[in-house]
Amino acid sequence: MELTTILQALLLGAGVGLLQTLVGLGGGVILVPMLPLIVGMSSRAAVATSLMAMGPIAFTNAVRLTRRGEIEWRRAVPLGLAAAVSAWWAARATGLVDQKTLVLAFSVVVGAMAVQALGRPAHERYALPQWLDLPVGLFAGLVSGFTGVSGGVVNTPYLSRVSAVPAKRVIPTSLGAFTLISASGATSFLLEASGGFSELFAGKFSGQAELVRFELIIPIVLGAFISSTFGIRLQPRLSPRIRLAALGVLLLGLCAPSVYKALHM
Repeated sequence: MELTTILQALLLGAGVGLLQTLVGLGGGVILVPMLPLIVGMSSRAAVATSLMAMGPIAFTNAVRLTRRGEIEWRRAVPLGLAAAVSAWWAARATGLVDQKTLVLAFSVVVGAMAVQALGRPAHERYALPQWLDLPVGLFAGLVSGFTGVSGGVVNTPYLSRVSAVPAKRVIPTSLGAFTLISASGATSFLLEASGGFSELFAGKFSGQAELVRFELIIPIVLGAFISSTFGIRLQPRLSPRIRLAALGVLLLGLCAPSVYKALHM
């Protein structure tokens, strides 16, 4: 792998770490559209590699935030476990659709995220029954496993507007749930790449070995680890409105080339 590619992966990882710690979203919104541009991989391989890279990043940040007492695990666990089930099957389902469908699905999800981030914030909050965490989690897992975008796109608005979770704990709790989601989706892709459990434990990849670009994961994780340390400290100092506005602009910038790519396939 060329040095330029390693540096680009480090920068992508840095963006992932900041995005995850500042707004509670996984790095799929950056990695899925950018990895094909950098190394020429397919959209499905980008989804698989993104989920593989996000696992250790999410776990590390979840440990840090748990030590600070900022994750409400009583909400993160049901959201995450329900999403883990649907993310597993959604990741498998990506093999049944063509590249154009995957790119369009990613564009729709990211575009909706941008509109929501740039819209007016809700001034009222409603505490809906906690059992709704299960169906919401199932939907978040479908979005994550199919597009590579973190379940935070569903969980963060849900927790911030219709739950009793304190505002300052919404993003950390969403991140805690995503730790389980990313582990499930990544494992599904990893088994497909290896060919099964026995091959995986034996270290053999007799399946679709090119599905996951392992050489990119280390620099992505390293870049994210460095930037997330800064992001965790910066997050309480920025108002939610500023963070959401910056996120909306970023998402629009990422969505536009994906739409263009899908229309010209």
